[in-house]
Amino acid sequence: MIDWAFRDKCEKFCEWCRRNIARPLERCGGVLHGGLLTGALLFFGFLGYSAQGRELFRVMLERMHPQEVAATAIAAFLLSTLLFFTYRSFLPLHIQNNDYNDGSEKFLSMLGLYGIGSAPFLACAVSIGFMWRDLALAREVLAPMIKTAGVAEIEKEGLATIGRMGVITDRALPAIAIVAVFALLTIALLRLCETRGGGGLMGRTTRGLNWLGVFIVLTMGVVAAAANHPLLDIYSWIGPLAAGILSTIGMFMIGLAIAWLARVARVPGLVALGAVVLLYVFGVAILGGFESWQASRTASLPTKQPPKPSFEDVARDWIADRTKDTAGKKAPLVMISAQGGGMYAAIASSLFLARLQDREPKFITSLMAVSAVSGGSLGTALFDALSRDGGCGGTTAAGKQSSTKIEDGIAEVLQGSHLAPIIGNVPADLVRKLPPFIFWASRDRAEAFKESLVRSCPA
Repeated sequence: MIDWAFRDKCEKFCEWCRRNIARPLERCGGVLHGGLLTGALLFFGFLGYSAQGRELFRVMLERMHPQEVAATAIAAFLLSTLLFFTYRSFLPLHIQNNDYNDGSEKFLSMLGLYGIGSAPFLACAVSIGFMWRDLALAREVLAPMIKTAGVAEIEKEGLATIGRMGVITDRALPAIAIVAVFALLTIALLRLCETRGGGGLMGRTTRGLNWLGVFIVLTMGVVAAAANHPLLDIYSWIGPLAAGILSTIGMFMIGLAIAWLARVARVPGLVALGAVVLLYVFGVAILGGFESWQASRTASLPTKQPPKPSFEDVARDWIADRTKDTAGKKAPLVMISAQGGGMYAAIASSLFLARLQDREPKFITSLMAVSAVSGGSLGTALFDALSRDGGCGGTTAAGKQSSTKIEDGIAEVLQGSHLAPIIGNVPADLVRKLPPFIFWASRDRAEAFKESLVRSCPA
């Protein structure tokens, strides 16, 4: 027997869910485009809340290179306007024509448009604010040391960032104010394009931005992947933050190209994205197989080189040579173990060894072996190279004579902007693994990083 009362209750409940849950969500989905919002939120989260994002702003405020500041402002403006106009093009036609069904639809569309358009500037302001808070806390903890030793003595000992904490924190508030002014000017310009009278301006701006995005993809993707890093010096010149935002624009345009191809082919966007991912995996597999074939072919070639000696043989020979040099006297035997930890580990290990070598020139003759990983291996390898070459001697890019001290050479190398070439080569690293670029693409991000290290030292 059917319980009609229970069935009526179920139907009323389902109707309530459709009216109060499904339809509002459907309306939000039509006005707030999920893919673009997700991308903007990911960018906002990384740049605004991550320690890496705060570090980028700390370096910029410490150095204050005019070209880095200008390039970052221009890149943020381009990303902001590109996000705005792209988001607008995905809205329903009646909203694009500024015709709204009700106030909630207008509120959601305006929230999405101006929220996603101002996301780059909001991320910059939030990141500077968190960086300011972190440095203020660190400055409070280190205040007794700064007061006792003095800023000049601290910077003399190689702790320039600690000595310049006051300068960086003093620049944080003006930087946030400048970011706010840029955000307001950008929103005002976007609002002008939103008005009915600005329709022509909106169309021309959209087309110009699309062509600019295509140019960025072709330059940072195809050209950088195929050539021998013609943009490496440009990346270092504009700084890592500007390079990262331009790289984000490049990846964003690649995503738009996938969406456009899906629309032309009349297939769902997820299907097109899946096809590109499969193509990428296929390209990676082909590239890995080709490199393995080249390595095996090289290994199979006959060679006249003698087999590599074991560690025991090397240690025995090293001790015998040291015994001759010291004429039977006792001499130290040093083995170094350097841990990982990115550039911080590279700086710590290389500067530690460099100061020992600069203060005691015979230290290198007592160093028998080094065991290192990740950043520690980079730092110890850098020390080994510069100790053999007698520092970073030669002429710098600015035309000045480099110091022969190991520590000065390491500072010259490690204080360079090596992160910018890595970030800037992200689109190229994607393109080079897609057919037909696999076999004629040149280098990846690791090679760009190595090339940047090599160029930073004239020797």
